[in-house]
Amino acid sequence: MSNNYEVIFEFRIRLLRPKPAKGSELDWALLSLGIDDLGAKIYKLLLKSEALTFDEIVSHVNEKSEKVMESLDVLYSLGLIDKLGNTYFVSKDLSSSIRTRTMRILQKVLDDIAKTVEHGG
Repeated sequence: MSNNYEVIFEFRIRLLRPKPAKGSELDWALLSLGIDDLGAKIYKLLLKSEALTFDEIVSHVNEKSEKVMESLDVLYSLGLIDKLGNTYFVSKDLSSSIRTRTMRILQKVLDDIAKTVEHGG
């Protein structure tokens, strides 16, 4: 299969076993959603903050800005964080975000794929 396509958004969802121990549910959920260590660190940082700019996040996590932007893009694309201008924040708890935003996003992606197959493009 030739690679004539551009990846717009890529995600990986895993059901991990065993279920998490009490107190580690957040780490388990983020790992299940394919969030890497940097993404988890950023998400937890935003949970503790009212809102942070991109530059503030970069300075807190001490990583290259490109890597931080990639992690922010994944978190935002999954509907786990919000963005207003150059400021990022968490507006819903993780379970609510998964049930409303993430499920809607994934359903739309899968529906688009199914419609393309059904209608031949």
